[in-house]
Amino acid sequence: MAQPAGPLVPPGWHDMLGSVLEALGHAEREVARSLEAFETAAGQAVATAAPTAVPTLPADHLRRLETCVAQADLLTGQTDTTLQESERALRQWLELAEVIRRKLAGPAAPSV
Repeated sequence: MAQPAGPLVPPGWHDMLGSVLEALGHAEREVARSLEAFETAAGQAVATAAPTAVPTLPADHLRRLETCVAQADLLTGQTDTTLQESERALRQWLELAEVIRRKLAGPAAPSV
């Protein structure tokens, strides 16, 4: 039996992965901005505050980061659903392929 040329994926799978990568890239950029703001705030806090002061991220940075995390969670959920559907379809295909293989491997039918 011939092997498929490549992996079969449901329609839109590549688009979904592209969206996940885009959201992760956005989140990574937001984390870098937040880290930079945190380091700046930490440097200012050390220079101006008592040694026990703990610097905090500005509220707008936290909100943007939370938004990015929420988007990533949503895309992760969609990806999980697609993976589960793909796994179900693959298992059905493999079961059908096994039934066909058994029929082909069975004793030959008598000719008429």
